[in-house]
Amino acid sequence: MASLSVQEHETREFGGDLGSGGEPQSHERVAGTPGDITHNLPASTTRMVEQRRRDVFPFLELPAELRVRIYELLLAPAPRGVPDYLDKPIQRCVIYEATRAHSKFREIAILRACKQIHAEATDVLYSNATFSIRTSTVVGKGVMARNDIPFQGGGIDRSRIQKLRIEIEFVSTPVRFCVHLVDKIGSTFNKMRNLRQLRIMPMHASSLNMSNVDQRKVLVALAQAVPEGVDVTWGLPAEERRDRQYRGRNFLQGEVLREIVGSQGQAAVSGSAA
Repeated sequence: MASLSVQEHETREFGGDLGSGGEPQSHERVAGTPGDITHNLPASTTRMVEQRRRDVFPFLELPAELRVRIYELLLAPAPRGVPDYLDKPIQRCVIYEATRAHSKFREIAILRACKQIHAEATDVLYSNATFSIRTSTVVGKGVMARNDIPFQGGGIDRSRIQKLRIEIEFVSTPVRFCVHLVDKIGSTFNKMRNLRQLRIMPMHASSLNMSNVDQRKVLVALAQAVPEGVDVTWGLPAEERRDRQYRGRNFLQGEVLREIVGSQGQAAVSGSAA
């Protein structure tokens, strides 16, 4: 596992701990002290540790433009070909799910290297990455209701999110009890002052249909809750329709969505019709 050289006499390994305030903590290593990681280790292990110390790369000495490019590749890669955050062999679109812990993902561990890298990389994360809300009419809660993301000490800063997608699955009928879900999502919109792009992906199990009036009310209310000035697209992207994670589900597209959401989503729906 590589290390970054962030200050003289200080190294931080990818995946180090965050402090209680959400900022990376520095750990100076002084040879010969009880805290020295080579203390009382076998000779072979000591040699390996010393070799790793010599191999430390001075990341912050790179030009700022190059560091930003590295952050983009790690934190907000273009769809297809890189990293697989959801551990699936086919992943068409990289999205961050706020209900899941990301500490196991090495791509995000760079946020923990030091304060300067944390600040630079966080800007790239919120500017380029797409966050997601995945919910259903049974669960009745959305991603953004939780604030427990370990790579960002205080959780996700909803006010900085610029790109969002919502996957809402209708898994039972009727759904009168789940209309409050829209209220939760609406309150989330109010906190996203920098939201620019939104994709809404309604879906239902293959055994169900969308004839239920209450289901339609949920989608209409959701369309009405979208803040002005946000670029809204409805439906599943064409490149993701073959993804096996969506097998057994029907996604509403084109004319069906246009009829349900009406003028609130008409322009966007016409651009994503099946």
